[in-house]
Amino acid sequence: MSYVPNCEVDVFVSYAQVDDRSPRPGEDGWVTLFCNSLKIELEKKVGRINGVEISFDKGFSGNPTLEAKIKHILRKTAVFVSIPGRASRCRLAPPQSRTSPIKAYGSSG
Repeated sequence: MSYVPNCEVDVFVSYAQVDDRSPRPGEDGWVTLFCNSLKIELEKKVGRINGVEISFDKGFSGNPTLEAKIKHILRKTAVFVSIPGRASRCRLAPPQSRTSPIKAYGSSG
């Protein structure tokens, strides 16, 4: 059950599946541990067990039917958290190609 009124999910976490792999077989990866810890801490804040609904896209990636399910969930989600990782296609542009008025530390000009 969601804590936020008119939402099905309080927090939805999106991440690259490969980034949640554990080096130890059978153990949860860091993203799963993060989501579990976040749920516990938020439940402490709201003062009740199972008082917060956290969802993450485990197993959704690459499946059009499941991707449609993600879009549906996001429409009824209070907070969206995106964790871009090393495996993510979303990369920052190199500093020299950015168009920003902020100059790099130590640069002249």
